[in-house]
Amino acid sequence: MKPHRLLIYTLVPLLAIGGYIAADLLVAPSKTDAPTAYRLLAANDCDLRTECVLQHEALVIRLSRVGFDQAVQELRLKLEASAPLNGVAISLGEKEEDVLPENMSSNHSDRHWFITLHDHNSKGILRLLLSTQETTYFAELPVTL
Repeated sequence: MKPHRLLIYTLVPLLAIGGYIAADLLVAPSKTDAPTAYRLLAANDCDLRTECVLQHEALVIRLSRVGFDQAVQELRLKLEASAPLNGVAISLGEKEEDVLPENMSSNHSDRHWFITLHDHNSKGILRLLLSTQETTYFAELPVTL
């Protein structure tokens, strides 16, 4: 056998396998180890009659009750964030209930959010979902109204 043919028979399979691996590395999506969703932790028991403070590193969320109308079971909440938020969704219900979250609204500010909740109990599970530019934050905790 000629030396050129031996070289071709040896290199062609190696180049094919190397090309397959290189193409897979170029086309495959990049994997990051860092999660994009973080849990907000409460500084203490959440009592919305005063203020509920939630935190994850530099992001601090202050959730408080603005008003409560016992006659129509209407609860008005205010959320203040230490960083700009893109959106906020909140739900309040019992642990077993699957209450659909409602979007909070802001008055031309991405740090101050408001909502009015209807038909709720005096105690329940607060579920909160916040989004910033790159990250999503969530919390699920018992609260007292």
